[in-house]
Amino acid sequence: MKNAYRDRVKRRLGILQDDLQFDSDIDDFTTESINSLYPIVQAELAPESFVLNANSSEIDLSESEIVSVRKLKFQDENGYLESSDEYTMHADVITIYGSSSYERTVVVEGSGRYDVANVPLEYNQVIINWIMSEFYSLLTGDKRKYNIYTQTTGARSVDNLRDLSDYYLDRGNQILADRATIRGQ
Repeated sequence: MKNAYRDRVKRRLGILQDDLQFDSDIDDFTTESINSLYPIVQAELAPESFVLNANSSEIDLSESEIVSVRKLKFQDENGYLESSDEYTMHADVITIYGSSSYERTVVVEGSGRYDVANVPLEYNQVIINWIMSEFYSLLTGDKRKYNIYTQTTGARSVDNLRDLSDYYLDRGNQILADRATIRGQ
């Protein structure tokens, strides 16, 4: 899948679109930045159904995208769903208080992490700022990449790059705080 953030970040950094030297770094920073949104903002996921065997009280979510459970609904013998808050979640396992002598269907409502394809538009600036922060941080610690960058885009001092890294990190964090508050997360 094409990284939609790469071209935007490269344009802001003054890197030509056909210069591929930094693409893998930018792609890594994109993934890290999107992963850093969680748990501050979470992707609403479609409910998933699980079959809970008789006398069983655990649901394994290791194969699911759900990482935070909001509600469990148990389907009774008539097909109606009854909500329950009587569970705990540790790592990828939901433990339900009490078990049943018959097999039940459990609908799990929850949220998870965003990926590059489903980040809401209001968080694009957060991601871009975090990517740029990580890029400038990379340049301060990697002399070879710093030299390549300065030769292709013009020279900047290392101190200025550190300041830029801090600036973009702070800017991304502020935008995230504002947007997450507005969105109600």
